[in-house]
Amino acid sequence: MANLKAIKTRIVSVKSTQKITKAMKMVAAAKLRRAQENLIKARPYSNHLREVIAEIAKRAEKEDSKFLTTNSTGNDILFLVISGDRGLCGGFNSNITRDVKRFLLEKDGDFDKCDLTFIGKKSYESFKGKNEYNVSNFYKEFMDELSFDKARTVSDDLIEAFVGGKYKEVYMIYNEFKSAIAQEVILEKILPIETKEAKEDINIPYIYEPSKIELLDRLLNQYLTTEVYRALLESYASEQGARMNAMESATNNADDMISSLTLTYNRARQAAITTELVEVISGAAAATE
Repeated sequence: MANLKAIKTRIVSVKSTQKITKAMKMVAAAKLRRAQENLIKARPYSNHLREVIAEIAKRAEKEDSKFLTTNSTGNDILFLVISGDRGLCGGFNSNITRDVKRFLLEKDGDFDKCDLTFIGKKSYESFKGKNEYNVSNFYKEFMDELSFDKARTVSDDLIEAFVGGKYKEVYMIYNEFKSAIAQEVILEKILPIETKEAKEDINIPYIYEPSKIELLDRLLNQYLTTEVYRALLESYASEQGARMNAMESATNNADDMISSLTLTYNRARQAAITTELVEVISGAAAATE
């Protein structure tokens, strides 16, 4: 009977866990819908701004803007790592951490020092306190209520460090949202901003107002902020999709475990009843002899 009680307690415990995973799945699904809506609105603006920047920047020389060339005399780089603040989302956070470590290992020797700045507690916790990694900044509780102003705070910090000559290059890594069941880790260099070579004749007498350099700086500043904001939206949508799928898998696994435990419970109960019947019949037979 003690065994039956233990199995029944286990079934109750798994059912309670299943209720939690179902609720978390529903919450993640609701957040994912809102995140997708924001991402769908942001992507066209980002894409069109990228086209405008490419069109203008390819007509510019590197010395025309502080965003197109580095002032650094050293060989240090900065890495912006975007992950989540919470777990229970499959490999969403671990994939980012793995690819950052892989990049640092593969590029070891190409730079003197790499500083890491984090948005998202999970990746930050994977690197903090380890002597082989240089953690320069951590934006706490940043992923809740994302806004363009928050993205500007990050981009302004990156620009200040880059323009000030502290870093030769600035990189960004994040999860790009593909669908509710698929995300892709994206690593890109965001500073200095690289321009594409013109494929057609560009000897057109453009008039820049107020000036070519000022116009470029304003547009490139806006472009960088937009890219950071889009990356944050991509990461947030990816996180909710990953969590929704992880919780769905957990719920299904709980169903399988409950079925298995219920079958074990019924078999144990039948065995106990059979044993009791045998004992009763044996006792009655012995009494009649």
